[in-house]
Amino acid sequence: MGLEKIMLNDQGVTVSYWHIDSLQIRHKEQHVTISLSGYVNKQKRDDGFNPVMSFKYQIWPATYVTDFGPSVLDSGGNPLHVAYDWIKANTEFSDATDS
Repeated sequence: MGLEKIMLNDQGVTVSYWHIDSLQIRHKEQHVTISLSGYVNKQKRDDGFNPVMSFKYQIWPATYVTDFGPSVLDSGGNPLHVAYDWIKANTEFSDATDS
């Protein structure tokens, strides 16, 4: 699973495939960290190349319960699906497509 969205990194390289490399959900602290890495394309990621761009998102207690709380995860299933949906709803990836 991943996202498709074309961006340019700071060196002018086209990045089109985005994948969550890390998702940390800390229920006690009501804090979530999502690390999203960008690759030239999905094939480059599948071939083991390193990402060429990345974003890190933090979800804090003010929105944790409505976005990632236990009731959300219980009804949403896979936490990665919930994280990708959150990224599309709350970041510059609102126009990204699922891949």
